[in-house]
Amino acid sequence: MKAQSIFLGMRVNLFKLTVIRFAGLLIDLTPFVAGMFWLEWKYLWHRIKDDFYFSAILIPYICPPKPTFGPVKRDKYSPFTIKKMPIRTVLIDDNPHAIQILKDDLAKMFPEVEIVGEADGVVQGAKVLRKTLPDLLLLDIQMGDGTGFDLLEIVPDIRFQLIFTTAHDEHAIRAFRFAAVDYLLKPIDPEELRHAVERAKKHLAFANGVLPSQQVQLPVLKEHFQKNETPKTIALHTAEKIHIARLEDLLRLEASGNYTQVYFQDGTRLLLTKTLKEFDQMLEEAGFLRVHQTHLVNFSHIREFIKTDGGYIVMADGAKIPVAVRKKAEVLGRLEGNG
Repeated sequence: MKAQSIFLGMRVNLFKLTVIRFAGLLIDLTPFVAGMFWLEWKYLWHRIKDDFYFSAILIPYICPPKPTFGPVKRDKYSPFTIKKMPIRTVLIDDNPHAIQILKDDLAKMFPEVEIVGEADGVVQGAKVLRKTLPDLLLLDIQMGDGTGFDLLEIVPDIRFQLIFTTAHDEHAIRAFRFAAVDYLLKPIDPEELRHAVERAKKHLAFANGVLPSQQVQLPVLKEHFQKNETPKTIALHTAEKIHIARLEDLLRLEASGNYTQVYFQDGTRLLLTKTLKEFDQMLEEAGFLRVHQTHLVNFSHIREFIKTDGGYIVMADGAKIPVAVRKKAEVLGRLEGNG
């Protein structure tokens, strides 16, 4: 019993000694640990502060946010203030009343639009464009001393967004649609004007001095205006660029959600940023037929019509295109020369 008591006492004393030494170690390490925490906090604080200054002051200058149009203009004392640059706009129309209506509507809807010039014809318009170098031009097609195309030939270096205005004319509307150029029908609907200017603002925001895509589209538009016949070319918009294609090279078009896949004779294809419905309305007179909800085909490239398996068309590239039940009679009629 005595030996057990001595052994128990030794264990208690050892435990007390361990606790005392651990407590002493903690006391000795407290300044060191506290110092480490302090240094770590100072380091973190400076990092946070530096990151804040970098993001709040440097980033707006290094990577300025994209303005709605034109270059960024900053307040003298604040890196955060972005002022909108005016859209320098020229109006060309031989009807003074039409110009005044445009000015009034633009002033109501777009305070940032600044009218820097007006003209009533081709000759005066060319002088105004060279003098003002606008961001946006609203141009009438038919004027007393010539057409809008005549004006654009005199001033060929187009570095402005262009919106045509024209009287209601089916031939003109078809030409604009084939060339994929923005236009407004007279009398101009204020809402249509709003949408057209909004589109122009988006193009201006991303142009960065690059020649607008309209330079490519205008020859197509001019060709359609000069020849009152079935168009032979079309402007096709993809997400990256505008392709000018001959209609005879198009085999077929296929719906792909809100986009359209177009297939060419040479085996290439493009994903276009328009719906199949828009092409259906546009290409009907050019020898194309909507044979199915998702398919529009060029009739000149049909190889054969198979009546079995529900009925389908075989195209020149071997593609098998289904034909809707309600379209079978029309397809057969056109193939037999009765449509």
